[in-house]
Amino acid sequence: MVKRMVAMGAVAAGVVALGVTTADAASDHGITGTNYASGDLYISSNARFKEGTGSVTVSFSSLPKNGQYFELLSVSYALIGNPQTWTKSETNVRRTLAGSVTNGRQFYNAFRLSSGCPGGGCSPYNFIGSEHY
Repeated sequence: MVKRMVAMGAVAAGVVALGVTTADAASDHGITGTNYASGDLYISSNARFKEGTGSVTVSFSSLPKNGQYFELLSVSYALIGNPQTWTKSETNVRRTLAGSVTNGRQFYNAFRLSSGCPGGGCSPYNFIGSEHY
């Protein structure tokens, strides 16, 4: 009887160890964009949906010369979490935009240059990165 209970406990522990929760469901998604030269905020029209409950993070492999400001907005355009800023030299630096975002929550990316570029001359204005949600 004791051997049987130990065996059942081991099987139950194995099932728990292999279990996947909704917090594990998030994945990386490629992001690209072009900032307005004026420095105005651009709000993406691409709705995103959080996969699992947890953080939304972003890192960039390529950044504009004037740096990058990035934030998340709700369906009603309310700010979610904390906006983040990267300088041109901060490629591959992953930052958390929001923590504990619930599974299935819809949001939009919004971004602009860290500092505007009156009169132009700040090209390139684009970024390439990865968003984990």
